[in-house]
Amino acid sequence: MPFASRGRHSIHYELLGNEAAPPLLLIMGLALSGRGWGKLADVLSRRFRVVVFDNRGTGRSGKARLGLRMRDLADDAAAVLDAAGIGKADVFGISMGGMIAQELALRHPERVRRLALGATFASYWRSRKPTLGVVLAGLAASLGAASNAAARISRLLLSEKFYAADPARARNLLVEGELAGLRCAFVQMGAIIRHATQRKLGGIRSPTL
Repeated sequence: MPFASRGRHSIHYELLGNEAAPPLLLIMGLALSGRGWGKLADVLSRRFRVVVFDNRGTGRSGKARLGLRMRDLADDAAAVLDAAGIGKADVFGISMGGMIAQELALRHPERVRRLALGATFASYWRSRKPTLGVVLAGLAASLGAASNAAARISRLLLSEKFYAADPARARNLLVEGELAGLRCAFVQMGAIIRHATQRKLGGIRSPTL
């Protein structure tokens, strides 16, 4: 079970696929561990050397503490690449993971070969994403019970068509991703609210999708 160290913080990560394949770093979003990638990571590992990791406060990584900023999580991601012996990688981040990926590309441009961003934004206050409140409301209403919170949140975040096709599978998606508790979500939300890269995005030099 490999860990990267950065100061007092330990970050759990996993490597999938052929060591000789091009490296791909996957960065997960709010309150989910690296296991949230599920089968997608396995599929991508057929072509890439996939690196998944648990952001602070999730999975097997250390606690997320108040005052956390997106740049801290980006530096964690760079430390994971160091620990894995990877100099430069393709990077894909989703939701909060996309914000971390932006900061990684800005703070550590030499580590990012190509960048892909999904379901993310450069500023919370410009986008005012209602889904963040939905996630916290679901966690709070479930009083920290991961299975109950995951069921509530998946019903609100996933499309009606997806949920209707296989309700049990939809409810289990976030459970399988090791949905973290309310404290972690609040701390990570603080980082999301402070995130603001809209004036710096022009400084990203990696090809970006």
